[in-house]
Amino acid sequence: MFNIWVDYPTFDEEVSIVKATTGGSSHSVQNVMSAEEIVFFQQLVRKVPVPDGVIDYAVRLANSTRPGHALAPSVTNDFINWGAGPRASQYLVIGAKCHALMSGKYSPDKEDVQAVATNVLRHRIVRNYKAEAERISTDDIIKQIDEFG
Repeated sequence: MFNIWVDYPTFDEEVSIVKATTGGSSHSVQNVMSAEEIVFFQQLVRKVPVPDGVIDYAVRLANSTRPGHALAPSVTNDFINWGAGPRASQYLVIGAKCHALMSGKYSPDKEDVQAVATNVLRHRIVRNYKAEAERISTDDIIKQIDEFG
């Protein structure tokens, strides 16, 4: 799985960041990829075929984050104020395509959607007061929703 979790820096790390970015020194950056290569890979990912069942799964997953929706499990209705919109469905599919390619597959499956779900949905869901009071994280909610799907 290719998850990246970026948390807040420690106090000392933040002091270093502020010192390094608010002074007059300059740093050189080395390109890893050209603009043309980035565009090539973006277009390649969009060309990857996706079975209808995978698209349906991604859309069901996004829909199940919306309180009051017919597909919403109790965890959604209990702990979410605002769920993921249609762009989440789009990026679940695009992320799944990319994950599939990076895993050596020609087409994504449900597992590829699951592999990117937390990263795609995490910032698109607004927890309610009950979730905050019970210290239930967005990641916990997403995991429970995905188990439902």
